[in-house]
This record gives sequence, structure tokens and C-alpha cells, in this order.
Amino acid sequence: MINTQYSELPSWKGKGITVPTNLIKFGFEKMSVTVDRTEDYMPKGRTKWIHTLGTVAQVKWVATDAGKKYDGLFKGADHGLARMSLAADPSKIGFTPGMAVKFFRNKAVVSGNIISMFSLEGQ
Repeated sequence: MINTQYSELPSWKGKGITVPTNLIKFGFEKMSVTVDRTEDYMPKGRTKWIHTLGTVAQVKWVATDAGKKYDGLFKGADHGLARMSLAADPSKIGFTPGMAVKFFRNKAVVSGNIISMFSLEGQ
């Protein structure tokens, strides 16, 4: 990961689904490429039409005593990434937060992923 610091936030101009042509292109995208993929990277040439701008942080999952009786990721994970973003320009569709968390495992087991978003209608 590369640390970056902006003096001002990046512009939404021309980005995201609030641009009519982008919304049309997004409508023809196969969501299975995002949801069903097991690789830890976005396919080459694929454009991120929704949640275009976001921030990423390294995370660690620490299980509570109650969670330690479970297997897999519920036991905890030392290496993960969390990405927080807005679905699109908040000045056009309101505040629409989403979050994705990825926990890396060994090479024999694919990463564990959690994607969450309350609504595309904003808050």
C-alpha cells in the first residue's frame, strides 16, 4: 500500500454512475465478475463505475472469547484490507456509503471477502 495525502479530495467530475454514459456502461457490466471472482485483484481493463473513489486501510480481525470456538476467519485474521467508499458523487445522489473487507489466507484457500452497503438511495 502507498500512503497518500491529498490537500483536497479528488474530484468526482467524469467519474461514477451519476454521469449518464457511465450509468449506461455500468448497466451492461456483468456483476458476477465482481461478486464471484476469487482473485485478489480487479480484472485488467475493467472500469470501476460504482464506488469509484474510496480509501483503503490495513486491518486485523480479533475474535472475542465467544468467537474463538469457531473455525476459519471467525477465529481471527492477521492480514486484511478494508475499503470504504461512496457509491457515487454525494452532491448528486446523497451519502451512499459502502464497505468491503478482504482477509488473506494461505495459498490453498481463497481470501475471505465481505461486501456491505445499506442502500443505493442514500442516507
